[in-house]
Amino acid sequence: MLDILSESLSNLSRNRTRSIVGGLGVTWGVLVLIILLGVGGGFKNAIFKTFDIYNQNSFWIQGGVVNKTLKQKAYEGTPVLFTMQTLDHLKKQFPQINAISPEIIYSGIVIASKNEIQNLLTLKGVNQEYFNIKKITLKSGRLLNQLDILNNSKVILIGQQVVDVFFKTENCIEKYLTLNGISYKVVGVIESATLLNQVDMNSVYIPYTSLMSYHTSSANFNFMGLTLNPDRPDTSFESKINSSLANTYGFELSDKKAIYIFNFKKQIEKFQSLFNGIISFLWFLAGLIILTGMFNISNLLFLIVKERTKDYAIRKAIGAKPSEILFMVLFESIFITTFAGLLGIILGFVIIQLFNWIFFDLLEITSLVFSRAYVDVNIVLLSFLAISICGVIVGIIPAKKAGDIMPAKALKQE
Repeated sequence: MLDILSESLSNLSRNRTRSIVGGLGVTWGVLVLIILLGVGGGFKNAIFKTFDIYNQNSFWIQGGVVNKTLKQKAYEGTPVLFTMQTLDHLKKQFPQINAISPEIIYSGIVIASKNEIQNLLTLKGVNQEYFNIKKITLKSGRLLNQLDILNNSKVILIGQQVVDVFFKTENCIEKYLTLNGISYKVVGVIESATLLNQVDMNSVYIPYTSLMSYHTSSANFNFMGLTLNPDRPDTSFESKINSSLANTYGFELSDKKAIYIFNFKKQIEKFQSLFNGIISFLWFLAGLIILTGMFNISNLLFLIVKERTKDYAIRKAIGAKPSEILFMVLFESIFITTFAGLLGIILGFVIIQLFNWIFFDLLEITSLVFSRAYVDVNIVLLSFLAISICGVIVGIIPAKKAGDIMPAKALKQE
């Protein structure tokens, strides 16, 4: 077997240029595959990183307007508004709820001022459990806590844009900012990390009790968030809470306008399916290029077999077995395809590393929708294995043709 392998390598070295040209199609296909997967991996990682701001088991529920009434328990057109009693009832009814909080966005104009500087902001009222649902990262300071909620404290959590406008480079923690004439103490600054929390950069968070006490007289709100205990998964929770709210507010389960439930985990799964489809399409495109390269290798082997017909005939005439001739051609096919595939993988990784170094290390470009290009090693190993198998497949027919050569007939034709 070693003699056959040595002879195959010797034959390839004598036709080095033709062998390299024959394998270029495979090299190019694998190179394209690695680059496409690397870029796709960087985009995927960046997108899913933006989702890290929300708990994977979170649900966001917005009240709408009753469109289909349940046994005339509500009038058509009645708005669905929640209260803190609603949240308390849900937490008692569903023990799997780990955290629940209102997100009350003040509908009026909020004018923030400090000294002679003024700016319009978005004001949100939440409780301390909100930060278990939406994972806000702090640049400095602390989050709102239970004492802030209980005491209607005039404390505030602000975004980086608010810092840039009112505090510039000074430390804003324990400093004061006025909202519609009411002075609040800054206790925390939100870190700008992902695309989804960019809206927080020009927002301010205060205890919901403070918002209701100082900015609005209404105890109603139409938006809340909750998260489930990961140790108590409930795949039917969405339908259960929809049924509970339907019974409470008197709308039919089929009423799609009464409440809107955003199941974060379900949305993640949809994005995952989308990216799986994109990756499959990238494999398809690169596979077409690789397939073209395989045909080139197959044609090359047929040409080699035709040119060496006399040589194979002489070998068989002096005692060489058909299997030895077959394996000789097969080894050449495997070597060309695996070497071409390995070269494509190496070049692909070099280009990806060069891309990452130039854009993220040298130029220090930051992007919320794209991160460092990345290729899963398991995918690379799988592609290399697939190419090796293809090398066997494309070499079988030419190898069998070489093994079936009849010495007397072949030498007579020569």
